[in-house]
Amino acid sequence: MSSLIHRSIFWLVLFASCDTPGCGETPEAAERKNVEAVVFASDSIITYRDGERRIGAIFEEEHRIPIHWDDLPATWVIAIVAAEDGRFWSHAGVDPKGVARAAGENVKAGTVVSGGSTLTQQIAKNLFDRPDRSLGSKMEELDYALHLERVFNKGELLALYANLFHVTGNGTGLGVAARYFFDKEPRDLTLIESAYLAGLVKGPANYDPFPGDAERRARARERAIERTQYVLERIVAEPISNLIPEPGGGKKISAREVDKIRKEAQALLDGGRIEVPFSRGRFRYESSILVDEVRRRLNTKYFKEILAAAGVTDPVKAGLTIVTTLDEAVQRQSTYGLWHHLSDLGPWLEGLGNDAFVLDAGPPSEDPSRPPRLHEFRNAVITEHVENHLMADLGGFACVIDRDAIVRAALAVHRGKEKNRYVKVPTASVDGFVEGMADGSVVWVSIRDVPSDGPALCDLEVRPELQGAVVVLEKGELRAMVGGNTNRDFNRIQALRQFGSTFKPLIYHAAISLGWQPDDLIDNRRHTFKFSGTSYTPRPDHEPSPWVSMAWAGVNSENLASIWLLYHLIDQMNSDQIFKLSKLVGLAQEDGESDDDYKTRIQKAGVLPKRSQLPESHFAAARWEVSETLVAQGQRAEARTLRSLSSGTNDSGRENWKHLQGRLEPCRAAYEALEEALKKGGSVDVRDLSMKKDGDELQIACGTRPEGFVSPSEALGMTPAGGSRLGAGAPEPGTPGRSISRAGRTPEEIAAQMPKPTPTGRGSSRPKSKSKTKSKPKPSPEPKAPKVTLPPVDELIIDDQLKLSTLEALGEAMIRQELAFEAGDYDMYSPEVLEGQTDFRVLLAMRYVTYLAARYGVQTELAEVLSLPLGATEITLEEATAMYAGLVSGKAVVSRAPDEVGPSVLISEIRDQLGAVIYKAKPRRSLVTGPEVGQMTADILRNVVLHGTGRAAKGLLTHEGAHVPIGG
Repeated sequence: MSSLIHRSIFWLVLFASCDTPGCGETPEAAERKNVEAVVFASDSIITYRDGERRIGAIFEEEHRIPIHWDDLPATWVIAIVAAEDGRFWSHAGVDPKGVARAAGENVKAGTVVSGGSTLTQQIAKNLFDRPDRSLGSKMEELDYALHLERVFNKGELLALYANLFHVTGNGTGLGVAARYFFDKEPRDLTLIESAYLAGLVKGPANYDPFPGDAERRARARERAIERTQYVLERIVAEPISNLIPEPGGGKKISAREVDKIRKEAQALLDGGRIEVPFSRGRFRYESSILVDEVRRRLNTKYFKEILAAAGVTDPVKAGLTIVTTLDEAVQRQSTYGLWHHLSDLGPWLEGLGNDAFVLDAGPPSEDPSRPPRLHEFRNAVITEHVENHLMADLGGFACVIDRDAIVRAALAVHRGKEKNRYVKVPTASVDGFVEGMADGSVVWVSIRDVPSDGPALCDLEVRPELQGAVVVLEKGELRAMVGGNTNRDFNRIQALRQFGSTFKPLIYHAAISLGWQPDDLIDNRRHTFKFSGTSYTPRPDHEPSPWVSMAWAGVNSENLASIWLLYHLIDQMNSDQIFKLSKLVGLAQEDGESDDDYKTRIQKAGVLPKRSQLPESHFAAARWEVSETLVAQGQRAEARTLRSLSSGTNDSGRENWKHLQGRLEPCRAAYEALEEALKKGGSVDVRDLSMKKDGDELQIACGTRPEGFVSPSEALGMTPAGGSRLGAGAPEPGTPGRSISRAGRTPEEIAAQMPKPTPTGRGSSRPKSKSKTKSKPKPSPEPKAPKVTLPPVDELIIDDQLKLSTLEALGEAMIRQELAFEAGDYDMYSPEVLEGQTDFRVLLAMRYVTYLAARYGVQTELAEVLSLPLGATEITLEEATAMYAGLVSGKAVVSRAPDEVGPSVLISEIRDQLGAVIYKAKPRRSLVTGPEVGQMTADILRNVVLHGTGRAAKGLLTHEGAHVPIGG
């Protein structure tokens, strides 16, 4: 009668589950391919560069480590069947006896309190999300269970179950459970461990010995032991025939093996109290900008196409192994360096108090499997005050917060309180800080040291609002990324920021690659720079030297010199070189491009050549011609000054060709007047002239006095130092007053206009005469001009800039350029004209700088503005770091990945579930400017690091370019 009732209930349940059309057909969700896609979807693992140590995993709602029937340990197979479903191998998905028992309990209770679920039904419940415990939901679950039994064999069903049961948090399945509770792979589980995991499925939270306080953990451990003992008892009690798997389906567990396991279970029970050897492992990973960045890159079109070609449609579920270029040690040290530093700065800048170092959190859980590691960060609980230090617990491991750590934290707080970064912390403040750390306080610490013979040494840390980021690159590959003071959520490595003077070395690098040398002097005076109809007048942030070497400009971060260098970047290049550079950066007319299209493109870029600007072009060509001649003659300093000379077409002042051209005749006339005065033996102090005598060498200047120059009479020893031979009211020789020299007048006329010198009287040493009549002092004799051989007039220095011969040669070269242009009938947009246009030359310079930045990894479009050296554009930290790697090597790292992926290599290799490599990065280094240019740039940067902003480098570098320190 009982058997009949059981069968009736079974068929009743089955009929109830088939009251809709299509009963007996497999629902789409229960089809093999769909079920396996869900159950065996494996997390994609992200590792460090060694391919072993894990960074994290990419998964959706649940995290699992898939396992198949052939890999299930026999101990767990027997344990789960014995504990959960003794008739598993013989029923058809629903156990009539179990259903009858559940029905009786439900009738008795007046509600649904028991389901009598088989393992197959539990699989259906876990797979298809039963919404409630109603009879309708139960019938749907039964229907799915029956379909699963038709589609899968028993071994496969048990593998489905092994991957679906809940473990903890978002972890599911036997693979996660073995890792979390015992830090093992499933194949390595012992019988006790398998029995515990089989008993766990009834209520994982009740048997988890890790979370909560000590009392809660102790209760959970006791319950775990009781539950494990129960499972062992079920293994012994269950008939052996119920525990032997059905034949077929792959893995075989023989009757002999089952019997052996039963005897082992009995021996454990006979041995008295059992112990479960918990050893907490890590199965899940905190959110991290490292994982986020890998996921972002995988989501680019480039990687989507690679994965699709390998048959991977969703990398989240594909069980991939993604090997990054990151180095675990470098990542840990970088994180430590940043966070430790922020703990120093944050309290001072934000005025944080002692309470900022105490967390509103529970104590760390005891975890014997997690000893402290050097430079990692952990929560700790203060356990004891001992003399001048604190003892803390890291979760089963002792930690000493020594006096140094306490003073460091107290000092940061004290400086914030005093708003002074240089003050020292008084002892009373340190003692008060210690008193605020009561026993039981939870603090955040870093592991400073892990001695072999004692507890770890810890520093107190704090997370301020202050943020930071770190990028470490090696040969174009990322070795570390720290995106903030938590390293998750927002990645500051990818945030656009203005980096200020970071761009100056890019200008120096570009200049060196175009022919400049680090010891070349560059103009550091104030100028107004004109470009494309706008004017820019930068101001220095300190009192600058008028001329500095490029090396000095880098060390001292000279704004004016850096902008001047950008403005004159291509001044070392000839016409052929300028044309090639134009082709390189896309400013030359392209093959097949019409004249009109080219003109439109150049105009849109900001260059609009006009015939009125032709003198400017002629001047630039003439300046290059003459400067090259000077260099060939060994007059590098003269050539350098000439290349700094502007045409005067677009600017005013005394430092341009337009002004100096008007000074040539007056200065030549003044020189001739001096020659005449020396012949006649009269006064030699011709207005506008000055001299400098160094031994037998005599230099002569006209107009603005160069440093060290004096009046001719003083230079020739005819006047005491500081004296003057000029008449009253006459301007000093070095001042830019009206010159008495005028073009078109003869030297005699000029000499006639010279003011007569006033004799210098001398006082008498004799006593005054008693006579009422005052004696008149005798006039001193007029000093006679010595016999002097003047340097040639060609050597006359005009307005402390260039020699008269240089300026006259420049004028003659301009005339030749004008004649050549007229004879050649050049178009205004021809290379010969454009190369002389200031707007084009400056645009070409800026375009080359941005070209270099792009080659070195800056993917953000840089603004082509004259303030570029001062950082008037935004890039990311990763881009800045990649750029600097290029600056010091002269090489770029080229990978197959397009710009959307990133400026540097992060994903080194991707393997599928079977370990086959489906992608491997093959970055190569490409020559951009060359190692020599990189080395010279590196020397400038090295001195910035060694000598700060130049204060300590003044003894090592000179403004004359005579000595530049070179690092080895």
